Amino acid sequence: MMTLTVCGLFGLFILLGYTSTPAKGLNEGDVRLRDGIGSSDGHVEIYSSSKEWVSICSGKWDENDARVVCRQLGKDT
Repeated sequence: MMTLTVCGLFGLFILLGYTSTPAKGLNEGDVRLRDGIGSSDGHVEIYSSSKEWVSICSGKWDENDARVVCRQLGKDT
């Protein structure tokens, strides 16, 4: 089961139940998990047009959004 929790100003924290791997050949819109407690969680970050990783912070995200991130990372949901 996937769990989603909002962490205020610290960004979106998401538990996905899998291990993320570093991206190769970064493109605008790529996503990753960062600074999690374990290998299967972390803050969702998106690679921006300014060529840097930016944390996503939104109280409007839900489990459907988490599933999209999983698919973008190539993981089954």
